[in-house]
Amino acid sequence: MFKEQMNKFKSFIEKNTGSANSGENKPNKRKIENMVVFLIILIVTLITINSILSKDKEKPKDEETSSYKTLADVKVKNDEEYDDVLEERLENILETMARNSEK
Repeated sequence: MFKEQMNKFKSFIEKNTGSANSGENKPNKRKIENMVVFLIILIVTLITINSILSKDKEKPKDEETSSYKTLADVKVKNDEEYDDVLEERLENILETMARNSEK
């Protein structure tokens, strides 16, 4: 299939460039070679870009684990705040007891 497409492409190039003479055949071959090299470079570039973008898709997995870390940090902060509230309540109770025992 690819070979057929390349042959069609070559014949199209030859028709449009007018390679009837053998002297003109060398420049046409050169043009075709340049086009093939360009296509190869284009394919390599596309594969490289695809591999770079696929690495970017892996990053959200790391972000998901960081969201778990964030949730854990929030829970720890909430626990610390709860501890602070309990300490304040205990201090108030102890102060009240101390005042009542002084009376």
